[in-house]
This record gives sequence, C-alpha cells and structure tokens, in this order.
Amino acid sequence: MSTRREPHVDARREYCTACGDHTPHEVTIEQANRHTDATSEENRKYAKVPRRRSECKRCGTVDEETLV
Repeated sequence: MSTRREPHVDARREYCTACGDHTPHEVTIEQANRHTDATSEENRKYAKVPRRRSECKRCGTVDEETLV
C-alpha cells in the first residue's frame, strides 16, 4: 500500500481505550490507495483516501479511521 505521511508536530492527548486515560498520541494523516486493483496507473493515481492514524505513546495501541 502506498502512503504519504504528514506527521503531527506536537503530541496530542487523546483517550486511549487500552490505557483507560487521556495519554500522549502521535497522530498522522496518510493518503492510502483505495483501489489497489484499479486497471490502470492513471486510475490508481486518483483512487486515494485520507486515513487518520493515532498511536498511543504509552502503550503503543494504534487506531485508524478513514476520513471521508
């Protein structure tokens, strides 16, 4: 899967279900290929979807969601 990452500069405090508390998280936005079976390179170029990835800096739990 091809992705482009843009790291968030500051650690965000978000709720972590594994820790049960608000903890520092590293948040990135990735541009992921939506359709890897697209028939041509030109179609694959436009078949991208933004995904938000949040990783707890305390326990390492990762949450991902599609931003549409």
